[in-house]
Parts: sequence; C-alpha cells; structure tokens
Amino acid sequence: MNILTDDHLIRGLDAICRAHRTNAFVDGHRGGALVSAYFFTREAMVEPGAAAAIRRIVDEQWLSTPLFAASVAEASRPDLLDHAITRLERSTDDLRVAGHDIILPILALKVFHVVPQAITATRIEGLCRLIDVFDSSPADTPGSPQDAPDPARPSDALAAMILLELLASIDRFAGHGQGWSGHLLTFGRAVIDLREMGHLGVARRAERAFRRYIARVRLGPLDGDQAQPDHLATDQRPHHAAYWQQRLSVPLGLGHALKYPYAFYDLVERAQDPELKARSMAKAYHFF
Repeated sequence: MNILTDDHLIRGLDAICRAHRTNAFVDGHRGGALVSAYFFTREAMVEPGAAAAIRRIVDEQWLSTPLFAASVAEASRPDLLDHAITRLERSTDDLRVAGHDIILPILALKVFHVVPQAITATRIEGLCRLIDVFDSSPADTPGSPQDAPDPARPSDALAAMILLELLASIDRFAGHGQGWSGHLLTFGRAVIDLREMGHLGVARRAERAFRRYIARVRLGPLDGDQAQPDHLATDQRPHHAAYWQQRLSVPLGLGHALKYPYAFYDLVERAQDPELKARSMAKAYHFF
C-alpha cells in the first residue's frame, strides 16, 4: 500500500505519549506530525502520488527510530480518557509554549476519538505527563487578549477569521520566518477539533489561550527575533505529488511540513469563502 496506514497513526500516537521521556517539545512535534499526515492524506483531496511520497518520507526518516517503535500490546481502557480530559482542562486557559500545550495533546485525543481501543493506561499516563511538562512552562505574556478578536464563534466563521489573521501575519513576519503564521493554523484547528470531538469545556478554555496567541502574532517580530530568508514563490502545494517528490531527501525536522497542511486544508474548506481560499492558497508557499 502507498498510503499511511492505521499502524502509522498508532505509531504517531505512541510518539506523542512517550515524548515526555526524551524531549516533550521536539518529539511531541514529530509524533503530532505523523498523526497530522495520516489525517491530511484522508481529509484533503491529495494526488495519489502525494500520499505515496509522504509515506516513503516518513518510513525512511522516522518509522525505524526508537520514538516511533511499536508499543507492547496492552488492554484497552476507554474509561481512562476522562482523566486526560480533566488534566488538559486544568492547563489550557493561558498561552504556553506558543500553544503547543494544546496543539499536540489534541492530536492524541483525536486518535483516541477515532480509535477508542487505542486508549490504554500507558498512553493516558504518558499524555498526562506531556501535559505536565508543558504546564510547567512559563506563560507567554506579550500582547493583550483584548487586542485580538474573540474566537468564540461558529467554526466556519472561526476558520475565516484565522485565514484573515494568517494573511496579515505572513506580511508581518516577512523576513523572520513564518512559524507564528503556521501555528495560527495548527492552534485554530486544535480548537475546532476539540469542538467536534465534543470536549466543549476544554475548547472554551483553549479559545481564550488562542486569543492570546493571536494577540501575540499581531505584535509581529520582537526584539531579538532572528531574520530568516523567505521561501521562494512556487505554485506547488502539499496536495501535489511533485511537492513531495522534491522533498524525498529533505529532513523532516520537527515535521511542520506535515502539520501545517493538516490544518490549512481543513480551514480553507471550512471557511466556505472561495475568494478567501484563493488568497490564502496563493500565499501559502510562505509557510509550506
């Protein structure tokens, strides 16, 4: 088969849940990226060759590493999910590690949502420990939430709002890298995923943190932020096979090349605004 399989999905979940043992931020990213790639190749209209190339890249660069090792078989414990939800709810109303305290755990919750038999004591414990690591990080303080729009709106309207913020952010961070722009997408998708999974209490708290994130993004580069070269303009996008064929030997790093498309393609469809979709797609090379 040339698509990411359910085994890839579970390997990504396991990487998230064991990331606290090594480097919560770095390895949590990589696990989240594999989960994102699995859903991206199923939710978006990608060319068949794109999915095959993504699988080849993931298999060659990640799947044989200890982080993505297959876990030992364990009894399913769906009853433990509420423990993780409660733990997450206690730590999501402030902005920490640029929103990754929300973005990465929610990807694990999405796997649990679609594969409830994957809920085990070891995974729940690992996910809670990951949340603990992030929760111990200091709050990100720049910007006032009053300086940003309220995300508490229907998901289609929220998607449109995120894309408008994205377009402004791309210009604002020109010459400084587009990490803040890209995580507008992943953070926003996490809020929407929480809503769709029915975790409304956590979603409401995540909305407050996301508002703080938007306020920070609106400040643009701060003193000490390093200059970075902008991406060259190209018509290739992650739904094209050629996009990935040219990246077969490019290191995945933290996996943002897999995480950003998962969020972006959902938001441009969810917004139901063809003109906004076209504008967003035209500028997407800046962060892809």
